[in-house]
Amino acid sequence: MNQTRLNLFSTIFYGLLVTSCATIKNDPKRALSKLEKTDFKKLEGQFSNYPTKSERSIDREMFPANFTQLTLWSQFDEYQYKDSIEKLKEQIVTLDFISSRKAVAKLWDSGELIKTKKVKGRIKNGYFYYRNHFIVFPLFPIVFGYDTYRYRIGLTTKDSIVIDNKWNYWGFAIIAGGFSKGQTSAEFGRR
Repeated sequence: MNQTRLNLFSTIFYGLLVTSCATIKNDPKRALSKLEKTDFKKLEGQFSNYPTKSERSIDREMFPANFTQLTLWSQFDEYQYKDSIEKLKEQIVTLDFISSRKAVAKLWDSGELIKTKKVKGRIKNGYFYYRNHFIVFPLFPIVFGYDTYRYRIGLTTKDSIVIDNKWNYWGFAIIAGGFSKGQTSAEFGRR
């Protein structure tokens, strides 16, 4: 009897694990330069903190949220809802790669260094993937859920960078729950 329950739980758990992965879809209209492990330095430079283009696609969402333009810095550290759009357009983010697995992002405002963030990741399939995470809350039947996020940086043929962010989360508790699955893509020009 216990073996049957364990098998059932394992089947359900692994089924959710496989279906909850956040896989980023490629945009066939976007012209990208394919990155190799040896040419990671192509991603270095100064970039505008405000996107020149951004897209958001939602596959499913329980509570629709207002979409605000994501800044380049918010892709590495935290959201910048406090600053006006004019101020965000003046800010610069620099990327300096130490190796193919480590980079340092810096936020500059009017020539003054505001923040620094270390970024760890790896180059795979022509992109630099970073800040991936997967969490499972296995307190079934009281609380159960999963939460996955995946980020990557690509280089366009116009020498801009593109950051894709894919998320997939689902949660259930006895009195509440929520879910969302989607992808954002933003392009940032070189300065």
